[in-house]
Amino acid sequence: MAIAMVIIAQYHMEVNLFGETICKSEEEPVCPICQTKLKFRDWRRRISIKL
Repeated sequence: MAIAMVIIAQYHMEVNLFGETICKSEEEPVCPICQTKLKFRDWRRRISIKL
């Protein structure tokens, strides 16, 4: 099973009702391996660490 990273260049940031910052893509993502359109499946909470 190949694992590939999807990179987006066109996006905007939003703040939801809970004060969390959300990155939303303005692009139609495609699979870097087979070039088919990707569908939304789920989301994952991310954290930012300032050093």
